[in-house]
Amino acid sequence: MAKRIALIAHDNMKPSMVEWCKENREILSHHFLCGTGTTAARISEAANLPVKAYLSGPLGGDQQIGARVAGGEIDIIIFFSDPLTAMPHDPAPQNRSGLRYPNSQQQVNRRLYFKIVGLICKF
Repeated sequence: MAKRIALIAHDNMKPSMVEWCKENREILSHHFLCGTGTTAARISEAANLPVKAYLSGPLGGDQQIGARVAGGEIDIIIFFSDPLTAMPHDPAPQNRSGLRYPNSQQQVNRRLYFKIVGLICKF
């Protein structure tokens, strides 16, 4: 059964999100995809996937997607977060989740997290 999947990525993580979508294009092509502004456009162009674009996250796209989750219109959110960079609309990103990226293991842990998210998406 096709799922309704929201794809969201902070600016520093957009290239990783695009790459992940390209790697998982076959799986994602069977689902309805949506995302915040620039993320949706980049994925659509680079991975050749149809992605419904909402507003940019800081301009209300996060709220648009949140409202659709609350209304049962989105089943899964795949969010490539950059917890080490402050966002203009989120002054304390490190408090948002339990994810922590200690010292030199940052990139390793981020990549592992993306692989885990990828496995979840396959189910």
